[in-house]
Amino acid sequence: MKTECLSIIYQRKKVLLGREETYRGKELTGIGGYVKRGERIEEAAIRQVEEQAGIVMLNPERVGRIRLSLSTESFHHLVHIFRAEDFVGKLDNLEARSFNWFDIAEIPYEQIRGHEQYWLPALLEGKYFTGNFFGKNSHSIHPRKIKLIDEGEWRKSAKDWK
Repeated sequence: MKTECLSIIYQRKKVLLGREETYRGKELTGIGGYVKRGERIEEAAIRQVEEQAGIVMLNPERVGRIRLSLSTESFHHLVHIFRAEDFVGKLDNLEARSFNWFDIAEIPYEQIRGHEQYWLPALLEGKYFTGNFFGKNSHSIHPRKIKLIDEGEWRKSAKDWK
């Protein structure tokens, strides 16, 4: 199983999304990637945001955890999802993505990549969630189950996640 993190930054009714080139064209996505060996998941989330967007995410909160199974891969993905409202630094398009702020009421969900379109509304509403997704590849993903979790139950279960 590969452990990953994915972060969503939002402020004043706007959300920061990156536009990434894929075989389907340009798709919107949060900021994230793999967790390095020996690295804490929260540290990886902060590192990924800094490497990809040039900003340092402050006080990230883990709000979701999903399992992703793709039939074209022999392993599964475990993705820890973070949200943050604050950051320091100047937003920069350092990697292969361009980042833009989108009004939350006008997010083009049809342009959002894979599993993110299914759980992003819950994240933006301040909810906690888990989910299971499957697909042929990363561009044909379907939810098996998304479960909303109350904050107390979430905090108890999250203590065991490294």
